[in-house]
Formats: sequence, structure tokens, C-alpha cells
Amino acid sequence: MKGLIAPSLAIGLVCSLAACDNKAPTESPTPDSGEALNAPPSETDTLPANSTSDQANNEKTSAQSGIIPTPIQGRWGLVPADCTSTAGDAKGLMVVKPTELEFYESVGKLGRVSQSSNNSIKADFAFSGEGMTWDREQSMTLEDGGKTLVLTEFGQGATPTPLRYKKCEN
Repeated sequence: MKGLIAPSLAIGLVCSLAACDNKAPTESPTPDSGEALNAPPSETDTLPANSTSDQANNEKTSAQSGIIPTPIQGRWGLVPADCTSTAGDAKGLMVVKPTELEFYESVGKLGRVSQSSNNSIKADFAFSGEGMTWDREQSMTLEDGGKTLVLTEFGQGATPTPLRYKKCEN
């Protein structure tokens, strides 16, 4: 009986250590199988196409695509008159294009995109206007089924509260 206790403890210790390894147990090749111990992984050893790492890579690619999402693009006004003015005085009009924002007296060119989805984007923009240049991190998020765009600025010199634009009908 004493002779069985030592091997049982050794097996228990090995099993405990294996459980703490955080790796899935793998079958080791048997001596007569002819497989090398350090064989390269086969195609069956790779992750499936819908794995979490692939999803993260797809989100990262989307976020770094360098294009403002299509639902955000278009003409947006702070007040209704910004959308209808023909006198060129629509100071609250923002035109969102695939890679830039156009305002009354400035243009912001899309830079590094840090977050992006179909209905929002957070990115750096390089602005120029009235003989000046500046950089600003901004986020744009759609609300009300795409009828409202909330523009939030970050960093020094940013507008202290988010601006709420309404989608222009024309």
C-alpha cells in the first residue's frame, strides 16, 4: 500500500502543475508515431476564421481605414437656417466628406483614426483656416436614428460642450 502512495502523489502533482499552465493540453507524439516533437503547426492548429483575435483585427482595420463612415457624411447644421442659406452666411454648417470636415471658414483633414464604427468615429484632424493651422481630436456620434450628429472636441482649446448638429434635408 505504501508503494502506491508515492506514485499517486507524483501523478497528482504533475496533474496540478499541468492545470496551472494556462495552455490547452496537447497530445504528445508516441515514440512509434514517427512525429517530431517540435513539428511546425499544421493548418488544423490555427484559430478558426471567426476567432476573437480575428474580430479584434477587423475592428482595428475598420478603425484605421482613414475614411469617415458613410452615415456620418453629408451636410449638418447647428440651426435650420444653416442648411437653407443661399447667401453664404451659414456659419453653423458642417459638410462631412470621406476624409475632411468643411466649416464656414476652415477645413479639417482626417488624420489618425482611433475608434470607428458605422455610427461614430474618433480621430485627429488637422485644421486650417483664416491663415492659421491647428490640430484637434474629435469624436462624431450619430443619435436619433441618424438625424443628429454630436461633435465632441478634446484637448487644449476644445469647445467645452458637445455641439449638436441636425442633418440637412437637401
